Amino acid sequence: MKRYAENAIRYDPKSYKAWHILGRWNYEVSSLNPLEKLFARWFFGVLPEASLEEAIAGYEKSMALKPDFMLNYYELARCWRREGQKDKAIRLVHQMDTLKDEMYDDRQIRQQGHQLLKELED
Repeated sequence: MKRYAENAIRYDPKSYKAWHILGRWNYEVSSLNPLEKLFARWFFGVLPEASLEEAIAGYEKSMALKPDFMLNYYELARCWRREGQKDKAIRLVHQMDTLKDEMYDDRQIRQQGHQLLKELED
């Protein structure tokens, strides 16, 4: 996945979707526990480096290119929560509430954001 996102960015550096996918890849791979990493290496060989910082950078680049892409707000808020930046995560969920539903799953993403907000505020 990472390779395809990076190739898409090489051909179109303004592809907000490719930047989002790269952010998501970094988030998911950096979230793997040691056992999952072991299995991934076993099945795929070398596991490329991934980090939460790279996930945040990818999501922020995607957001700069398409500020009304709701999924980006939710995913970036998850990153900030994991990073311990609770205030930034809360602010993003509130910003997400100002966006119009444009994609078929925006309503569901908004609900997930509200659930995340409850978890952050507890």
